[in-house]
Amino acid sequence: MSVALDWKKLLKQHGFSESQVRQWAERRYPMFASNIALMTYLFLQEKGIELKPRVVGVYQAKKVTDLVVGDRAEIQVLIGAKLGEIHYYGCPECYTKVEERENRYYCSKCGKYVEAEEYSFKRYIAGDDTGSITVVIPPYVEGELEIGKAYKLRGRVQDNSEFSIREFEEIPLPKPVEGEGEEEEEVIEVKVPVKKEVEEKIEEEEEILEEGVEETIEEEVLPAEEIEEETPKVVEEEKKELTEIEEISTKAGVKLGDKEKTMLKKLMDFLSERNRVRVSEIKENLGVEYITLITVLRKAGVASIKKQKGVYYVVFKPPKKKETVQTKLVVEDKDIKVVIDKVKSMLELFGRISMDDFKAWYDKLSVPNKPPLEELLKRVDFIEVKDGMISKKE
Repeated sequence: MSVALDWKKLLKQHGFSESQVRQWAERRYPMFASNIALMTYLFLQEKGIELKPRVVGVYQAKKVTDLVVGDRAEIQVLIGAKLGEIHYYGCPECYTKVEERENRYYCSKCGKYVEAEEYSFKRYIAGDDTGSITVVIPPYVEGELEIGKAYKLRGRVQDNSEFSIREFEEIPLPKPVEGEGEEEEEVIEVKVPVKKEVEEKIEEEEEILEEGVEETIEEEVLPAEEIEEETPKVVEEEKKELTEIEEISTKAGVKLGDKEKTMLKKLMDFLSERNRVRVSEIKENLGVEYITLITVLRKAGVASIKKQKGVYYVVFKPPKKKETVQTKLVVEDKDIKVVIDKVKSMLELFGRISMDDFKAWYDKLSVPNKPPLEELLKRVDFIEVKDGMISKKE
């Protein structure tokens, strides 16, 4: 827990040195001499100096969304990101930023020349179950906050709506239960009737979840060149622009009806959300009739079957699209996908934050080939900017 009394400042203010305190502490309190801050408080009081910490008033427990400017409040929050630090040279007595005059430092508040020291304001994004806020550790409060940890913060809401911390203490988070949410699934044997024109094309195909799985059981996804070798050669239709579904059905050597094309598009959309999906999830979410269409995707070289711990998965590799700025931004570029995932996670965690705070966080985001923020905001469709605030569209 952080404290408000600055022992270094107290020693300078009253003309004592750290070595004097240490020598005194070794004689009086040898077991506790290493706690120089505590020893300083005792040393000064023995010298007849009354310690008068700044009165901070009563802190009222509040939720983040209930805070208003001027509130002295206590909030319990989770730290989501560090926005950075603002460094400056300040007066060791009042922490005011000093002026440089004739190669010396002058404090306008104290009205004298001082030996300036480097101080900093540390800024973070924090939030509770109601909303988010920027919190700041001023230079006269020792310590740092760690991302991903929860704290009880006491302080005041400044005129700029930021929460200035006076003291803080960590709140233990419950430990996650090991293995929670992990379930073993039964292997699903799939044999379903299909429309006649589809069945004619795939009747000699190996059973989806038996022979086919052996090709990828040791691999995440077959390399592209190997998939191409297994894909039947297809004579492209001349002078006709094929749609994505038509291209896949053509590559697979299967003629699909309108109903099957609609089903195949729905299956691909479902698979593309995560790229790797349990077969049982397809059955539960779409229906058993969709299972056979996995064979079409496999023949087209855009899907494979993988078995892991007795569970069958479909590994989906979307077909390449024409390169556009949007495609490169959202699909093709792995670095950009990392950026988008991080942005989504942040906005889902904090809900709405100011554009200034978001920009500060984005500038510090360390990802290669990161696009400019302006380009990102133009190209993705899940971000909403309104009244200087940024949030994730519902």
